[in-house]
Amino acid sequence: MKNALLLLTVMVLTINGYSQSWARAGATWYYTAHYSYIPYPVDGYDKFEKIGDTLVGGKLCDNIYETFHVFNWQLNVWITEHSNTFTYQSNDTVFYWMNNRFWIYANYSAQVGDTWNFARDTASCSDSSYFHVDSLGQRIIGVDTLPVWYLTSHYYTAILPITQVVLTKTIGYDITMFPFANCLIDYIVWGPFRCYFDSSGLSYSVLTPGVPYCDYTIGIIEPTLNKTEISLYPSPNKGTFTIHSPLPLLNSQLLITDVLGRTVYSQTFKNSKATETITIPLSDGIYFWAVVANNKTVAKGKFAVNK
Repeated sequence: MKNALLLLTVMVLTINGYSQSWARAGATWYYTAHYSYIPYPVDGYDKFEKIGDTLVGGKLCDNIYETFHVFNWQLNVWITEHSNTFTYQSNDTVFYWMNNRFWIYANYSAQVGDTWNFARDTASCSDSSYFHVDSLGQRIIGVDTLPVWYLTSHYYTAILPITQVVLTKTIGYDITMFPFANCLIDYIVWGPFRCYFDSSGLSYSVLTPGVPYCDYTIGIIEPTLNKTEISLYPSPNKGTFTIHSPLPLLNSQLLITDVLGRTVYSQTFKNSKATETITIPLSDGIYFWAVVANNKTVAKGKFAVNK
């Protein structure tokens, strides 16, 4: 029995290759998702969360589940996609699985002047897209003091300029979750960083005035709603009417007030429809409606109820 247990232990160590978990339990990241080039101009967010462990390439890896939620301006639709990326840590180096192999995600023992290559499209890139360590620092978040590496990214081509990048231990990169170079059109996918939190209580966010919380999206469509026509019809109606927008109404709010300024109805749109039919018990009279997004009125008008 002891020999069997010893053999099992040796087999597990061999399979794992002495790999260890990198992501903390409950680790969750949010990044802004933005890509402006036709035919894929999109805006939204990219969420990553550790959902467990799994064996990949003989290594015991973190299973990082991605939810990519964006609005495609070319197709005029919301898109949600899912995928998985796998990471593990060996000594001071973190690796991530991409394009059927492991790449260095971070070298926590790196000093000024050190470099490492990040993942690339092996069909179109030579092995020359890399990070260079410019300086070192630290970031204090709650009770955690986390080392920081200030980097520059160097690309296979000169299509994009050299980019300044910040890597924080545990939290990751400030520009994208998993760096990747596609050398036909060189870029690092998505970004910037929005939020991180995990089960240990570590929490860190870099939110702008236009992005008040981690999975915020309405700020993306609100500027365009200002320039488009939102309509409510018919008028007069019998308490049933339709509100239509050229863009999805997701997370915007409809407010209806009477002639005395009292709010008689409000609704926050929780789906990605651009058209909603609503029935509410209103007395005969004149009413005013407004659509509010990101704390701004983006459309307004009036209608009559005549039963």
